Amino acid sequence: ELYARRGDGKPSTTSAQPEYMLGIDRNEDQALFRLRLRCTIDYGDGSLLVVEPEAEYRVEDESLMPLSHELIVEFANEVAVMALIPYLREALADLSLRVLGSAILMPVMLRGAIRFTAEPPDTHGEPEE
Repeated sequence: ELYARRGDGKPSTTSAQPEYMLGIDRNEDQALFRLRLRCTIDYGDGSLLVVEPEAEYRVEDESLMPLSHELIVEFANEVAVMALIPYLREALADLSLRVLGSAILMPVMLRGAIRFTAEPPDTHGEPEE
């Protein structure tokens, strides 16, 4: 998902803080699941950017079934977030340049910089300092 809105003024990049959310969708047989890493940046002047890349995973080992919500969140923290960050970074830069006139450049993030807790149905995460 990509969404952008330009406000009336010039957005202040110093006051805008990204908010991250993890979305989890499961298919009926529970072997297929999708993870979405949503980043929302609200500039406070009406300008808003939302980027949400998605990755799909399939469990091949039936002995792991059914997957618990906690296990999926742990997998997201250890694997999926790092797989989705490059797509998030590129989409934010492209979308902000097209709509706001200057590109947002996400910093390099180490594994664990964004972590989520197992609170169903959607999980919120904050960057660790």
